[in-house]
Parts: sequence; C-alpha cells; structure tokens
Amino acid sequence: MATLTSPSILSGLPMDTPILLALSGGADSVALLHMLLSLPIPLSVAHVDHGIRGEAAARDAAFCQALAEKAGLPFYLLRADVPSEAKQTHMGLEEQARATRYAFFETVMREQHIPILATAHNATDNAETVLFRMARGTGLSGLCGIPPSRPFGGGVLIRPLLNMTKEDILSYCHEHSLTYVTDESNADTAFARNRIRHDVLPHLTKINAEAVRHISSLCRTLSEDEAYLTATARELWKRDAESNGQEGVSLALLNTLPAPLSHRILAMLFGDPPLSAKNREELMALARNATPHSSLDLPGGKRGCIENGRLVPCAAKVPLPKHTSHMNITLGATPLFGGEMLLVIDSEDAPYEMWESVKNIYKNATTIRINSDRIENGLFVRIRQEGDRILVRGQHKRLRKLQNELAVPLPLRHSLPLLCDSEGLLWAPLTALRDGAKGDARLRVTLFY
Repeated sequence: MATLTSPSILSGLPMDTPILLALSGGADSVALLHMLLSLPIPLSVAHVDHGIRGEAAARDAAFCQALAEKAGLPFYLLRADVPSEAKQTHMGLEEQARATRYAFFETVMREQHIPILATAHNATDNAETVLFRMARGTGLSGLCGIPPSRPFGGGVLIRPLLNMTKEDILSYCHEHSLTYVTDESNADTAFARNRIRHDVLPHLTKINAEAVRHISSLCRTLSEDEAYLTATARELWKRDAESNGQEGVSLALLNTLPAPLSHRILAMLFGDPPLSAKNREELMALARNATPHSSLDLPGGKRGCIENGRLVPCAAKVPLPKHTSHMNITLGATPLFGGEMLLVIDSEDAPYEMWESVKNIYKNATTIRINSDRIENGLFVRIRQEGDRILVRGQHKRLRKLQNELAVPLPLRHSLPLLCDSEGLLWAPLTALRDGAKGDARLRVTLFY
C-alpha cells in the first residue's frame, strides 16, 4: 500500500515548517491528520461550513473542532453562506464553494504566517479529475491531473496523499481505528463528478483492478512530458525576444516550430483566459498568412496582431464613447475620450508650456502645423470610419491604406482622433495632413496620447 509523501519533499521547505491542514472530517483528511501528527511538524487545522448542508454541516464542523482540540491544535472555522455568494457572483455552487474555501485558507495562512497548506486529495480523486476533463475536452496539461504541489498565495499547497487510492485510505482508517464523517452529498449523482465516481470508475476497476493507479502513473509521465515541452518552448521564446529586442514572437520562429512548441508559446504570449484549440489554430493561420497589420480578436478582450514580422498581443478594439464621435475643437487644450488623449491648438511661436505639465501623464506626442486660412467652417474631431479618405499628393487616398503603408500600430488606428473641417479630413495623426493645409499663417496642433 502506498504511503504519505513527505511534506518537505512536496513543498521544498524544511520538515519543521508549519502546515495548515484543510480538514473536512471525511476519511481522507482524518487519515492525513493522523499521519501528519506522527511527524515533527507545527500543525494547524482549518474547516469550512459552506452553509449548504444545514445540521449535517454543523455536525461536521463540531467533529473537526473536537479532533483539533483533542490533538491540541489551533483550529480555524469559517461559517459561510455559499448559496448567497453564488447568486451574487453568478458562479456555480461547487465553483463558489471552492473559491470561498481557498480564500479562507489563504487568509488564515497569511494572518498566522503559515507557508504550507495541505489538502487530502488522493489518487482516486485524481483519476476522477482526469476522466472529467477528458469528457469535457482537454489537452496534455489537463491530462496531467492534480499536481502534487503548486504555489498558493504567498506559500505552497501540497497533496501528500496523491499516491494513495481511496481504498488505501479507508484501510488505513480501519487499521488505526479512526472515526470520520460522511458527506451525503458525495452520493448525489446530480453532480457530474459523482457520476464518474459511482458509475464510471467502478466499471474501469472491473476491467483492471489497478485502473486508478495506472491513471496516476500516466499523469506522472505526462507531467514530465508537459514540463519538458513547456520549458523548451519558454527557452525558444526567450531567445527570440532577446535576439530581436521586441515584444511578441517572430513569425519566422513560430511558423517553423512543431505544434507542441508553437502552441505553448501562444499560451504564454496571450495568457488568461486560456486559448481554446480553435483560438490556437486561428492564430497559427494568422501567423502563416503573415499579412502586415492583420489581426484576430481573442477572448478576454485581447487581440493578436501582425506587426513587423512578429505576432504580438495588442489591445482589443474598444468603441469610443458616443459623445466623443464628433467634438468641436477651439484654441487651447481639449481633453479627448475621457482624458485618454489631449489635443492642444496654439500659435506656432507660443511657448510649449503645456508640455511640462502633461509629459508625466501622456507617454507620446505628435505635432503638425496648419494654415488657419485653409480651415473651412471650424474644426472638430471624430473617430475613424469605414471608407475614410484624405487628399494627399493630389489624390484622395484611403486612410486605411496609408496607415498600412506607414505601419501605424494597429491599436492606435482605432483610437487616434481625426481632425476635420467642413471639407472633410484635415489631419490624421501619424499618417497625413491634407494637401494645401500648410502655409504661412500657421497653427501648432499637438496630440498628446
């Protein structure tokens, strides 16, 4: 029978480092408590009553408190109202319960200066998790199952029982005459995980009695493969960034890598929320086409853009407020788009006093000089519209084409204001000034952004 994995090995911390045990009162956590008590470890216990099971939950909380007091351990209890919290956050009951539980554990660890949280997840839990992910759809990282340890808050979360099956743990409890409580909701097959526990796993163990252990072994092997592929992808991406000194990843690298590496670089590049298989394929198609200034919208308000031979993350197109779509402009300083930009119009020989006061607010500025005699019926700014054209070198050229030729960054194209008069587009910042707008009687127009 497998045994407890050393907390010191899992956490990388000395054996006498304090541990907070998440104690539910079930067989798993009671067995883990018994095992940890045999080690020279400062131990504390935390329990959460989620406010879901009424008197049964109160019974479990009292049971856990009694166990802690008998062992002389500090005990921390949270009585929560998860159903109400779930309504407020629009999360599922199980998802909210988990969030509430772990937030409480993190708070206790921080306030009591405890760097390690131990939970009693076991090999059977791990097998259920893998099967659940397979049914919903997952990749290699999902098939790695529950990790034995991971960073948590300012410390680490460890799972010392992950190599023990449920049967191992029940045998341990019987051998040591340990009493525990049973959560009746674990038998409710309305929950998908419980259907896997009661309907799927028993059939697998009939095929092979060691099915759970074999799944755990597979998880360990796949975790090693995942770690190697991720480290390799990260190193390739790092070298690419260092050699080019630019953000994103070069198309030359991305398009020559095998999918297991290119997909991992994409995951690192675009972060949370995780990319779906469809997102990855669409990004790779964007990279293969390599069309300058092309882009792809992604979940979470993100976009992938092709700029200077690289795939880079850029801000999503955000529609500007309606009241800024057409704003009259006069001499002086005019805040635009809620203060995100500042347009300053003054005479060419006026001192640049504005610069000193705004340089700490806006990172960039662009200036143009305009003949005031060539302005027809006043000035206004508006946002870019489909089909915009500006008179340049005797031709009405499409603004979009000009911005492509000048490599104006994609995120700016949809946010830079266009200065107009009654004749149409007068100035497109970073792009073009209308023919004839220059002359002797000049205004200085500066956009801070």
